[in-house]
Amino acid sequence: MVALWISVGSLLDVSDQPAIPYRPSAAEVSGLFVELKNTARKYCYYIQHWYRQEGGEMRSFSLNGTLLMFMERGEKLTHDAIWNDRLGPDNRYVLWPRGKYWDVRFKQVKNNKLEWLPVADKPFANADEALTAAYAHWEKIK
Repeated sequence: MVALWISVGSLLDVSDQPAIPYRPSAAEVSGLFVELKNTARKYCYYIQHWYRQEGGEMRSFSLNGTLLMFMERGEKLTHDAIWNDRLGPDNRYVLWPRGKYWDVRFKQVKNNKLEWLPVADKPFANADEALTAAYAHWEKIK
């Protein structure tokens, strides 16, 4: 439970009053978490566009326990990109253009078998939608 402390003394200008704990409702706490999640999504979006404006390639970045890797058309994942823990968290997503759409897959290892599973049944119209879907999928499964 989150507790915020409001000093009655500072509100009423009475310095000898004790602090009263304020306990926000579940709806208020839930609203704070939704706001934090939306801020993280905006952060991903702005990072991606900043790199594009600077003329660089958006390759990969780690956010909130997951590694998002952007691939060029025809580029292949290396063994190092798949397994190297120094690159970032082991929870990894790959985003790449496929035709005029974008595809997103996430890494899953079961019984020592590597699989890249899709996050949706259909591809995405652009890189921004793909990034948003990857992060939303991560939020859902973590």
